[in-house]
Amino acid sequence: MKKTATDNVFNYDAINTLFHRRSIREYDDNEVKKDMLNVILLAAMHAPSYENRQPWHFIVINDEMMLNFLKDSLQDNIKINSKAVIIVCADTKKDNQKGWWIQDCAAATQNILLAVHSLGLVSTWYGIHPVKHLKELIKKKFNLPGNIQPFSLITLGYPKNEVKHELIPSRFTQEKIHFNGW
Repeated sequence: MKKTATDNVFNYDAINTLFHRRSIREYDDNEVKKDMLNVILLAAMHAPSYENRQPWHFIVINDEMMLNFLKDSLQDNIKINSKAVIIVCADTKKDNQKGWWIQDCAAATQNILLAVHSLGLVSTWYGIHPVKHLKELIKKKFNLPGNIQPFSLITLGYPKNEVKHELIPSRFTQEKIHFNGW
């Protein structure tokens, strides 16, 4: 097995997951089992949230007809060819209309991406918020109440092609770090 730059520095699964996870947009035809989806959703619900309000809701789409609807409806914006999709939404009432739901849902989305990777699956994060026509399409198709706002859509599944889990080139930029002021 080829050693990566992180092998000598970090031996922690979470750190390696952060350094190796990336978006993969091609999936094979294997279905994602419900027990794996439950682990992924449990990880999402362990995200931090403002005042621990946990405003998130998750719509899991794994029905072929619904997946085809999304594929046809979103084809100009989002490529859907996976056997499972998770739409992360927020209950704005739970947020008391303060707007923290955006950060809360971003944290839940990140947890989903990391959980997917750690389970040997692949995923891609697509933004729904703040794109008005995408939000309206999702709200209408899934009959979302007025206080439920769609935030992101994550395609996930098994990779169509072999994924080389080499270290992603470093994004570390010293010039972007400022201690105690600019």
